[in-house]
Amino acid sequence: MWMQSKLSNALFIELKGGERVEKAYLDKYDIMNIFDCCADRAMAIIRSIKSVSDSLKIKGKVTKADYDAWFNRPLKKDSANDTTRALSN
Repeated sequence: MWMQSKLSNALFIELKGGERVEKAYLDKYDIMNIFDCCADRAMAIIRSIKSVSDSLKIKGKVTKADYDAWFNRPLKKDSANDTTRALSN
């Protein structure tokens, strides 16, 4: 929940006079703010997002739709870490 509020804050730019304008993309600084991480980790997250969806095709930037596709993707279950399988043997 808190990550979604950080995401919505990152998607807007505050202009002089208090007007907020929606950004078309997220960059490494936005990802650093959302995940509270360093620049290297933010770029790794961006690469991971782009491996799922890359509609902009611009280095270092992803759209909210790309982020949402990555965030909501079904996670693969690693058979080596599958405890139910290990316990059944």
